Amino acid sequence: MWTITRRSPVPPLRFVAGGIACQQEDALTVYPFSSPAPVTLRVAPVSGGGYGVILADGTQDRTLAQYPQRRQAERQLRQLFGHRPSPWRWVDRLGRVSLMAVLAFVVWFLFFLPVDPAYQALSANPTAWPEPANPASVGAAPSATPAPAWIDDPAESVSTHGQ
Repeated sequence: MWTITRRSPVPPLRFVAGGIACQQEDALTVYPFSSPAPVTLRVAPVSGGGYGVILADGTQDRTLAQYPQRRQAERQLRQLFGHRPSPWRWVDRLGRVSLMAVLAFVVWFLFFLPVDPAYQALSANPTAWPEPANPASVGAAPSATPAPAWIDDPAESVSTHGQ
């Protein structure tokens, strides 16, 4: 399976309590509003083995946490920045796809719905429209009811042909 990721050359910034956080490839830098020195969190190998999340505040480096694998340390650093995979991501995608389907149907219905060819021909040539009927020229309805239509009865036709 292929995974497509989008990487921007500009590091993302985010407001955090008391400062602005900036995420680089393997580090998270927090620029506090109260002091001019930035605080950096990064993943690096530690002396006891494994990898650690290192806090560098300009004066000294401190190990905040130690993990056996680099992937686990980088995952923890991403979670500190706020990137957590949503367990409801499929619902978000389903909602977006449903909304796009409804929008596509509305566009199709309003702009591309097939029209009756006779109406389409009349709308293309406005002189071909029939003249409206004049109510004075229409005669009055006959008062007598018409005679019933003659129906061929197969039994009657057999009896008359037999004689």
